[in-house]
Amino acid sequence: MARHFEASQATYTRWIAAALDAAPCLDRAGTGGGAHLVMTGDVAPDWASFPALLSELENGNTPEITGIEDHELPVFIPRWTRNTPVDHRALGKIVRAIHRECGLRLRYVSMKRGEEGRWRCIYPIGLERMGDQWRLVALDLDKKDLPLRVFVLARILGVDDSPCPLPKGFSKPGIHDADLSVHARPNPAMTPDQAIVTAHELRIHDGKITLNQRTLFEFYRRFGSQPLSDDAVWPPLMNSMENG
Repeated sequence: MARHFEASQATYTRWIAAALDAAPCLDRAGTGGGAHLVMTGDVAPDWASFPALLSELENGNTPEITGIEDHELPVFIPRWTRNTPVDHRALGKIVRAIHRECGLRLRYVSMKRGEEGRWRCIYPIGLERMGDQWRLVALDLDKKDLPLRVFVLARILGVDDSPCPLPKGFSKPGIHDADLSVHARPNPAMTPDQAIVTAHELRIHDGKITLNQRTLFEFYRRFGSQPLSDDAVWPPLMNSMENG
């Protein structure tokens, strides 16, 4: 605690007492400045389990949150991409629009062949992380049926300060669109052990996978045999292991 948080000795003592109350698997050892927490023989609560620790690490939490120092458990997180919009001011405007529950104009470019950035009127609902990519989930106000869309944050060129008017009678929707339960079709070339770990990794239960409607194409592209759309400019790089 002293390494990461500046506080008085009395505050450290209160924090230790609070930790002891929250976790019966902990006990206090030492006194004064040498006081510290130790594990007892009791089972740790779920929030202190190793799966919970991995979840914290997946969320990018640092030792200040996890309590695990680098010398205790080295964690490596390669970063291939940048997730902020091209205009660094855009993210703040997006967050404020979500908080204020108002429409927003953003200039966005998709990876469709020949597409240039164009202004879109949207109603931002929230942010979501898809793998190592952060996206904005929003309703498309330019369409009469207000379809749910996702916009990759790094492909947002800018945000206009002038709000987009909402349709008459508009009510705020939730971020989750319809869940679909689809049959998993395992690759017959897999060994039994490969089938076991695949079912575990992809959350296959009773031969089915539950997915959000908006994630189907990407899921099938990554784990299935979904072909690439003919009008997409993909992949963005032409490098390979052979040509660098």
